[in-house]
Amino acid sequence: MKLYYKNKTLCTESNYLLLVDASDEKKYDVKWRGLFLRYLQVMDSDKNELAQIRREKGLMPHYGVYINEEKIFDLKKEFHPLMPKHSIEGRGWQIQDKAMLHDYDVLENGAPALSVSQCYRDWGRSYEIQIADGVNELYAVCVALTIDVCMNGDNFMRPGKDT
Repeated sequence: MKLYYKNKTLCTESNYLLLVDASDEKKYDVKWRGLFLRYLQVMDSDKNELAQIRREKGLMPHYGVYINEEKIFDLKKEFHPLMPKHSIEGRGWQIQDKAMLHDYDVLENGAPALSVSQCYRDWGRSYEIQIADGVNELYAVCVALTIDVCMNGDNFMRPGKDT
């Protein structure tokens, strides 16, 4: 299955981004929430909350992914002087970062689970998420979003309207 980040500049103020399928139908709506307790809220197309991505304490960017208030996994950005480096704890997945930002593969038991790469859709830069058959789609989406958050730092966590 392929999903695409909808160009962030085309999203409304309260959205972080949209994830759409190949026919441009909305699959996931992602919003930031809260002024002080800031997190990303992942919702389906009917606005039902599916997951939260919360900033955890730590020197380097560190985020927890929660589904029904249960922590599913942690994703951390690690220091590396030449290229981005990330790790997932709690899923048994491994991230293979490449030299370009937002270009990486996630492996499950050595087999590709998902890959994210830059593509050009609409009027600007976008990203394609390729999810392998049999991989939990929501987990894959949360991994891709969390890496995006790590790469962008807390810029997405700016105070905004809590809608």
